[in-house]
Amino acid sequence: MAGSFRRLQPQHPLQPISDTEGPPSTVISPASSDDPPQHLRQTPEVPSRAAVAATLLPQTLSGFRIGVTSDRRSDELIAAFQRRGAEVIHAPALRIASLTESVTLQQDTNAVISSPPDYAIITTAYGMRRWVEAAETYGVWPELHEALSRASILVRGPKARGAIRAAGLDDDGAAEDERTDTMLDMLLERDISGKTIAFQLHGMLNHQQVHRIEAAGAKVLTVMPYTWTKPAEDSELLKMISAVIDRQLDIVTFTGSSQMRV
Repeated sequence: MAGSFRRLQPQHPLQPISDTEGPPSTVISPASSDDPPQHLRQTPEVPSRAAVAATLLPQTLSGFRIGVTSDRRSDELIAAFQRRGAEVIHAPALRIASLTESVTLQQDTNAVISSPPDYAIITTAYGMRRWVEAAETYGVWPELHEALSRASILVRGPKARGAIRAAGLDDDGAAEDERTDTMLDMLLERDISGKTIAFQLHGMLNHQQVHRIEAAGAKVLTVMPYTWTKPAEDSELLKMISAVIDRQLDIVTFTGSSQMRV
């Protein structure tokens, strides 16, 4: 490892964190000597934000009309609303698009292999899974795994940690508030001048975040395994916007700030 970070306090396997620490989430305990080899271990699925939100709903929503703007894993939230009697309108504000077959992603992956990073920033579980999938498609996963295994890996939260461990890797710390900027704060606590940083992007390039790392004297290798695309002009989103303007909806849900900027 090139360095180390603060680790999350170990929790009992699949034991929800208390309400005083934020929304319920699942963490994975360190492997014991009786556990199977790392590459054969099954990583428990960490509940999505939609699933967590569903547990906080009142028992009845009869008479409510609710708009859902999320795309991936939206079925969980919609089903929870409908079970409680709500009428749901679904109109994704953004759609996720995998870049597994992207030439740019292949080039960026080869760059990480050619210049093994000292540190790696993994922002999302979905992005890490798609990156592994892409590397396997290109036939370079063993080389990428070797490069990342030598790096000090920093993850944004428990879901990204689960994806790292499912790939047979381990991390050196996670942001307690699950924010990318907090990860960067933790990274910049170290002397990274002259170091190489692999940065898995969360669907878009944030120039300010990259600049923070470069300003500390490090070389940044960005990797974008997926991106966000806007819906078609004739999509259901325009109908939902009209419904909001006409006050025909009681609630509209958003799972990310990017959905608000569309």
